Amino acid sequence: MEAEPKGLEASLQHLIQLHNHKSLMLAHHTEKAKKDAIRKAERVSDLLVEAVNGGVQDSFINQKRIELETRALASTITRFMKQTDQWLAATHTLNTALKVFSDLFAEDILTSQRRGIHKAVFSLEIGKLLVLMAGDSDGDTLLVKRLGINLRRKEG
Repeated sequence: MEAEPKGLEASLQHLIQLHNHKSLMLAHHTEKAKKDAIRKAERVSDLLVEAVNGGVQDSFINQKRIELETRALASTITRFMKQTDQWLAATHTLNTALKVFSDLFAEDILTSQRRGIHKAVFSLEIGKLLVLMAGDSDGDTLLVKRLGINLRRKEG
């Protein structure tokens, strides 16, 4: 009977070893599954952060692009405003000069009519603009010459 307790004892030890081995395998498998789950959770987290940051980065790039275009547009507007002011000043100056010139021209035609001269020619140079006015004794023809371009206007 003493052999039997050794057999029972050996069976019990074998069962305990088997239990310990299965427990270790289960713990190892659990640890492996836990690490795998953590790794997958980190990957999901990274993908989510990347997706959110990608949108933010695109928005940031678009914002910078819009800011650059806004600055360029503001510069263009400023340049056009200066050009417009220059054109307005130039046309005002020209208009004033032409008014004075036409008054002198009209006076010259009247003087010429009194003297019996049938044609009058008058010219004035304003910067690069040459204004040439000619009229007959009736004062009905006006010729303006600007940089080689002749314009005729019949007043009636």
